[in-house]
Amino acid sequence: MWRDEVRALSLALNGNDLMAMLQGVHGEGHPALWYLLLRAAYAVVGRPEVLPALALVVAVAAALLLVLKSPFPWPMIGLILLGHFFLFEYSVMARNYGIAMLVLFAVATYYPAYRSSGIALGVLLFLLANCNVFSAILTGAFLLFWLVDILPGTEFRWSRSLRHFTLNAVIAGAGVTVCALTIFPTFNDASVPDWSGGLSLKTLAAAVLNPAVRFEKLLYPPNVLQGHWRLPLETAGSLLLFGSTLGLVGRPGAFLAALSALIAFSVFFAIVGVGPGYPRHAMMWLAFLISLYWICWDTSNSIGVGSPEPRRDALSIVATLGFVLFIILLGLQAVRGVRDVQHAMFGDIPFSRSADFAAFLARRPDLKDAILIADPDYLLEPLPYYLDNKTYLMRQQRYGNVVAYTKKARLNLGLDDVLQNGRTLHDTTGKPVVILLGLKFGETAPQRVHSEGYDWTLTTTPEQVRTFQDATVLLHRFEPASSDETFDAYLLK
Repeated sequence: MWRDEVRALSLALNGNDLMAMLQGVHGEGHPALWYLLLRAAYAVVGRPEVLPALALVVAVAAALLLVLKSPFPWPMIGLILLGHFFLFEYSVMARNYGIAMLVLFAVATYYPAYRSSGIALGVLLFLLANCNVFSAILTGAFLLFWLVDILPGTEFRWSRSLRHFTLNAVIAGAGVTVCALTIFPTFNDASVPDWSGGLSLKTLAAAVLNPAVRFEKLLYPPNVLQGHWRLPLETAGSLLLFGSTLGLVGRPGAFLAALSALIAFSVFFAIVGVGPGYPRHAMMWLAFLISLYWICWDTSNSIGVGSPEPRRDALSIVATLGFVLFIILLGLQAVRGVRDVQHAMFGDIPFSRSADFAAFLARRPDLKDAILIADPDYLLEPLPYYLDNKTYLMRQQRYGNVVAYTKKARLNLGLDDVLQNGRTLHDTTGKPVVILLGLKFGETAPQRVHSEGYDWTLTTTPEQVRTFQDATVLLHRFEPASSDETFDAYLLK
């Protein structure tokens, strides 16, 4: 289990009651639905394994909707199910993105029946807005689709369809409002990019015109965008992203919604500094695109009805080209999905070394009650899934299992500070102290200032390194890992 996964479980279980939990997640940066589901599941089972189990249940439910309710042919369904987002990001990775995919597929399933009656779609969009920040954007994009989709039949009058849409839009808008009130203002201020100098027009233009830069992990294998090939590959990627929306031209609302969501995502990624390293975010747009193709599957038979034949033929050609590009986009995800299966069967590098450390500690009865400290602090966040040991956050000088990425923390630590914290904890509690260090050094390490993100730094000097090594015993090196959760474990003498 990785820190961002377990962090959500820790937040969901904090507080003596539901209101206390909701107060605890206020400002975290994610809406509350995933925390509510985790807390409810844990209340029934009482085991931390509800975290991966719930993610898997959500993914299976989404797969069942796709298989049983979608209009797609079997080869296309297979291509979607083989995608990296389905096989790993929204199923194995226990985060709050799979629930958004499930809700999107439910919206696609029920849109034809409830487009003109009831509030089912409004309720689903309310839930969608509270899955994650990116799905809140998709809530607005879907409302755009719905509005444009019903306008031809309203003749721009205050019709029954428009009144029904407005009611559901109000419900969905309430969901977006609840999302915003939950995530703002954030207490993780050190993780927010500094745009005090303003956002340059060049950055915004690049985000709008060249979204492939922000959707890199959705499109390319690792380390492909390098050297002279970068520009042509980025151009091809952006054309693929834009082009994959063209298959929806038969339903102008769907085409506008897909295109608007693509641009909104790219701009949002540029503003908040998210993008290439986080494919699960970009894949939210892909799940939205799949749901729009789902809804519009039968539109191809009526493209350009009422238009002159040459225009109708041109629209049909454009839609066919767009659909082919959409299939290529799905195929790229399936290639990564096959690699996921290969890694699961034959790979020997775990995502995180937290499970290995927990197993190591379980073999040491003398460390059963050890207090754990780490630099960076976030190395401690996955451990509550496996261990009951107390964890102490040095940057905030408190016990806890959820790190606040705030500028009010101790931003600058030296290796001697780490050692002093360990000694203080040992002296005051009488318990052994185990120190996890993401930094690896040798006896002759020069003086260095190591950046750890979030404005955190760790300073080391040769003298500090020698003092630290004299005062500790290296228990084990937990490496390698496919994430940054690899570290050395030391026991304070």
